[in-house]
Amino acid sequence: MSDFVNSLEKKLSELMEDITCLIPYSKSKEVNLIHEVGNVEFVEYEAECTRIKAKVPRAVSMRLEEFKV
Repeated sequence: MSDFVNSLEKKLSELMEDITCLIPYSKSKEVNLIHEVGNVEFVEYEAECTRIKAKVPRAVSMRLEEFKV
């Protein structure tokens, strides 16, 4: 069973991508999405946006393309 779990974790992690984004406060639903489906490593609230670093599914990474830095 342990081998199965390890194999599954590895496959799932391969489907995730590291991202760093600057997301305007007007797009806070995107920040919420990252928290819901990703693994957030860092969040900083700046004057006009949220800087966030996370590991998210590829589909979410593509959705956030315009905010990546």
